[in-house]
Amino acid sequence: MNKILRFILVFVLIVSSYNNLNSYNFTGKDIISNCNIRAEVYKGFNFLYNFQFNRADSLRLELKRNYNYSPWTYLYEANYYWWKIISGENNDENVECFYKALTTARSKTGNIVTDEYQFLRIVIYSFMSRLDLMQSKYVNTLVELKKNLSVIKNTLGKETSFDGFYLTSGLYLYLTDVAYENYVYLRPFLLFVPSGNREKGLIFLNFKHNDIILSTESKYFLMKIYDEVEKNHYKSLQYATELAKSYPMNYIFKEHYLRMYCKKNNRSLTSEEIAAFKKEQLNNKQLSQKQTQYLLSIVQKLQSKSS
Repeated sequence: MNKILRFILVFVLIVSSYNNLNSYNFTGKDIISNCNIRAEVYKGFNFLYNFQFNRADSLRLELKRNYNYSPWTYLYEANYYWWKIISGENNDENVECFYKALTTARSKTGNIVTDEYQFLRIVIYSFMSRLDLMQSKYVNTLVELKKNLSVIKNTLGKETSFDGFYLTSGLYLYLTDVAYENYVYLRPFLLFVPSGNREKGLIFLNFKHNDIILSTESKYFLMKIYDEVEKNHYKSLQYATELAKSYPMNYIFKEHYLRMYCKKNNRSLTSEEIAAFKKEQLNNKQLSQKQTQYLLSIVQKLQSKSS
C-alpha cells in the first residue's frame, strides 16, 4: 500500500459525521491548558524536531518524574519514540515503548470531556493507527479507529472553540475529497459520511498557529500533500523550506527540502551540495549509530538520484 493511501485511510476511516464547518476564526487558546507543564512540553518538541535526542530524553524522564499524572507527558514520550523509529531506530524495543506510552496517555485522559482532552484522544488514537499502518497492521488500525469514532463525532465542527481541531478537520475535509476522487473502492463507505472539500481542507491546514506543535504538524502534512497528491513541487518546497529552516538538524525535513528543490528547478544535486548536507547533519553528536547509518543511507539515495 503506497504512503499516501495509508495517509488517507488513517483519517477517512475514523470519521462518520461532522457539523457545519463555516468559521475560520482562531480561539487564541493554548492547546495545553496546564501552564506548569506547557513550557516543558513545547521545549521537548523543539528538541525532537531538531533531533536533539539526548536533551529530549532527559526532558522525557523529567516530565515523568514531575508530571506523571498528565497525558501530555506520555504523548510527548510517544513522540520521542516515534521520531527515533522514523529516523533509523525502528526496533522492537522502541515500538513497544511507543505503544506503551500511548496506552498510558489514553488512560490518563480518563473521562474528562474538555476540548483539550478530546483533542488528545484523537491524536492518541490516530498516532497509534499511524504506526499500525506503517507496519501493515490493518486489523489493528480498524479496531483502534472504531474506538475513536465517538470522539470524532463530538469534535468536528468545533474549530472556533479549540485551534487543534482546525488540523483534524482540515485533514478530514481534504483527504475525504481526495479519497472519493481517486479510490473507487472507498466510495461505498464514503456515501455514508459527509462530503469532503479539498479547497476548504487546505485553507484549514494553512491557518497560522503560534503553537509549535500545531504549526509544525500542519506544515509537515502540507509538505507531504503538495508533494504526493497535488504534485505541486513549488508549494511542497515552500513548506519544506520553512521546516528545514526552523529545524536545520532534522535530516528528514532537510532531505525533503533537497528533493523538492531539485524537482522545482529540474536539476540534480551537485556532489558539493550532498557533501555539505552530510557534513551538516553529521555534526549532530546526539545521533545514535543506527541514526547515523540511516542518515548515510539517505545521502546514498540522494547521490544515486543525482548521478
